Amino acid sequence: MIKFSDAVAIAIHSMITLASDEERLHTNKEIATMFNISSEHLAKVLQRLHKAGLVETIRGPKGGFKLTKPASQITLYDIYYEIEGEIRVHPCLFNKPVCALERCIFGDYFTNIRAKIKTFLQKTTLAKIVKNNRRNLELLSRLLSENISSSSRLPKKRKE
Repeated sequence: MIKFSDAVAIAIHSMITLASDEERLHTNKEIATMFNISSEHLAKVLQRLHKAGLVETIRGPKGGFKLTKPASQITLYDIYYEIEGEIRVHPCLFNKPVCALERCIFGDYFTNIRAKIKTFLQKTTLAKIVKNNRRNLELLSRLLSENISSSSRLPKKRKE
C-alpha cells in the first residue's frame, strides 16, 4: 500500500466529494464531517487547491466549494501534484545508502514503481472514481443530510 500524506488524502477525498455532485456547493463543515477530519486542515488544503485553479470558492452564508472544470478533466495526479509536487520514491528501503555495492541490489525496481504509480494517477479521473463508487458516495451524502453525523453510525472525530 502506498502511503499518502494527510494533506493529499484530504485533497483527494474532498475533490471526489465535489465531483460527486458538481451542480451544488459543498461546505467545509460538510466535507470535514463526512470524513471526520479537522475543518482547519481541510480549509488549508482547499485553499491550496483553489490557488492551483482546481477549486472555486464561493463566499457567504450560501457559499461553499465546487470544481472549476468537469470531473472528467481532473486526474488524481493533478491533485497529488498540487499538494505534494512530483512523486518521489526513495531508491533505498533503508532511506540512506548502507550497501557496499556500487549499484543497488534492487536496480531500477523502485524507479519503475514510481513511474507506474504516476501513470495510474494520471489516467484516473475524478469522474471515473465517482462512477465506480456512486453507492458509497450516496450513502455518505444521505447520512449527512439526515443529520446523523453524531450517531454511532459515523466514527467519532479523531484528535489531530
